[in-house]
Amino acid sequence: MTNKERQTKLDKLKWEESNAYSVDMTGAMYYCMFCSHRINEVECKLTQEERETVCACATAYNKFNTNKNKKNKHKTETTTPI
Repeated sequence: MTNKERQTKLDKLKWEESNAYSVDMTGAMYYCMFCSHRINEVECKLTQEERETVCACATAYNKFNTNKNKKNKHKTETTTPI
């Protein structure tokens, strides 16, 4: 999946969650902690158009998954019996 495709899917998910919680979830999604554009822990300094142009959410999501995979690999390596 390209970053552009991932960005579109994440935007849809963010929109659905925003509607479900009746609050703008921009900057508050689980992968936002890995975004360099996040401010105040629950806000994004980019506009929607800027996020789409630079695929900011997709980039943060990719970093989230890379970090998650590193933790899982380390966990497996340290808990595997000898």
